[in-house]
Amino acid sequence: MQLTPGDGRERIFPLMTDPTPVPNESIQWKTAPGFESWPTTEFERRLPHARILKDHRKKAVLEVDFGGTTWLVKMHRSEGAFRRLASGSRAEHEFRMNLKLVEAGIQTVPIVAFGTSLGSDLVVMEKMKGWTDLQRVLLDGSRSFPEIRERIRGYGRFARRLHDAGVWQHDFNPTNILTPLDPAGRELKVIDFERMKWKSSISSGERHRSLAKMNRIPRLGRTDRMRFLRAYLEGGEERVGGVARLILDLFRKKATEDAKKLARLCMREGRRFGEFRTDNELVFFRKGGERSTPEGISPERVGALLEEEWPGFERRGEKDPLQAWKSLHRDWRGDGTLPVAVQVDPSTGEGWLIFRA
Repeated sequence: MQLTPGDGRERIFPLMTDPTPVPNESIQWKTAPGFESWPTTEFERRLPHARILKDHRKKAVLEVDFGGTTWLVKMHRSEGAFRRLASGSRAEHEFRMNLKLVEAGIQTVPIVAFGTSLGSDLVVMEKMKGWTDLQRVLLDGSRSFPEIRERIRGYGRFARRLHDAGVWQHDFNPTNILTPLDPAGRELKVIDFERMKWKSSISSGERHRSLAKMNRIPRLGRTDRMRFLRAYLEGGEERVGGVARLILDLFRKKATEDAKKLARLCMREGRRFGEFRTDNELVFFRKGGERSTPEGISPERVGALLEEEWPGFERRGEKDPLQAWKSLHRDWRGDGTLPVAVQVDPSTGEGWLIFRA
């Protein structure tokens, strides 16, 4: 199964090159308990009409309208026969982790089914309407102080509950936690089970490393970070100040590692950065859009913005713009403003750094 580009503003991508209904044998489905009668054959026939939300080299996220419900489909591209034999498919792993969360009574979005085929694997869950990721809510300037305060405390308690239950998520952060958009909503649901593990217990060191990752929320003040930590440590024996210092040290080390990686990635086409070339211009830009990274630029807009000399952006002239672009990403530690693009004249090597106005 491959995503083949189609026409239209919504980027409609047929999953199959053959538009005729696909026989059920092409995807081997397994449904979750309670969803045994879920119509996998009919759902599979809707896949060619899926809307693509994200499309990366190894996976994609699709949106499918079916049976009066909107479903999210995460598609993992071919992993190779050896990996599947050695450790099973990613889709199956996500399915098992999600099932354990449901059985443990931990709030999550249930995966109703997963499917495997020769070219890719799929997991299917309902799209939660009226919900968004926690980070988006915490950084929403229109929210009241009491609401943000209580949501942060709830996040700390929820994180402690997951750790106490033995849930270890490699990238546990607020973008992987869903919460209602309603200002009165306080419920939290954990998502993203791809790199999740269940352990008999989680050590203090592992907890501290996980808390350091959770600490990478941009534009969140020290008071709110301490509020989260106090809620996490409620009823425990560890002192807030000592744990805060440990987390800060780990956070600084992690930020340094992330910045070095960012400096390598920003000079190549990939999931987070893109490259745009014409005869007279070279542009590297940070990818983004309404659904994923609002501070970035969607690849479709770069050409138009370049032609109109970046309306709505600020340009800063540089003698060596590529070196400045790379250095800013290498030295970034989560604070300050990064440029969204760099524009270079190949004939002179000079150009501009592009910032949001």
